[in-house]
Amino acid sequence: MFFNNHYIRIDDNGLIIAGFSDAFRQPEPTDILINAEGSFQFHLFPDGRENPALFDMYMVPLYRWDGEQVIERTPAEIEADRPEPPPPMPSQEERIRDLEDFKSGLTDGFNGGD
Repeated sequence: MFFNNHYIRIDDNGLIIAGFSDAFRQPEPTDILINAEGSFQFHLFPDGRENPALFDMYMVPLYRWDGEQVIERTPAEIEADRPEPPPPMPSQEERIRDLEDFKSGLTDGFNGGD
């Protein structure tokens, strides 16, 4: 019977940033073999989903490597790594006021030079 190897790639903090089968990609020397008897599709866990999502919608890793096994990160760990949300967009009224203030500043400079 033929098997494929399944690998993970981790960052400096042990967070899993890639997972793949050697049917599709060749491992780098630092990649970690997690299953030597896998199918051609990658599985993070032996009986787990095929090609599971490794990141949430904010591109924060969902799993980590503890040196021996894959561990699902807690919601608190994931939340701590989420980027700060961007500031809210100004309202239409705020944008108009800012443009009027800018325009006023431009015209004040021209009026003072007469």
